[in-house]
Amino acid sequence: MTFTPHIAQYAVRSACEMFGIVVQEDREGGAGVELGAVVQVSGAWEGRVELWCTRRFGLKLAMEATGLPIADIDDALVTDALCELTNITSGALKSMLPSGCTMSVPVAAKEFGGHVASQVYRFRSNGEMVVLVIQ
Repeated sequence: MTFTPHIAQYAVRSACEMFGIVVQEDREGGAGVELGAVVQVSGAWEGRVELWCTRRFGLKLAMEATGLPIADIDDALVTDALCELTNITSGALKSMLPSGCTMSVPVAAKEFGGHVASQVYRFRSNGEMVVLVIQ
């Protein structure tokens, strides 16, 4: 299934706005993303939704999600916040999928890259990259 850029933008923007973060489309970016989370989709459509970001974006996200100062944010909180953002984003995309699709719990992704046959959408927030990959 192919998602239009408008739908992908809506899914990421609305999810980020829930955390008070504004993102804008960036057609050229992608470098520097090192943190990722993935949701597997099964059923009438098989695939995955990945969300990747820079470490600085992940820290900002965790601060907004928890209300804690940066000094109290550890890697586990960053991972949890990114998994939650991925869950919200994939949930928005799920409404466009055929009925009967189920989604896994989001988990941390290991490595960015290898998305040759994927839909890739890039965003920036205060100079920090966020990348949505749909396979």
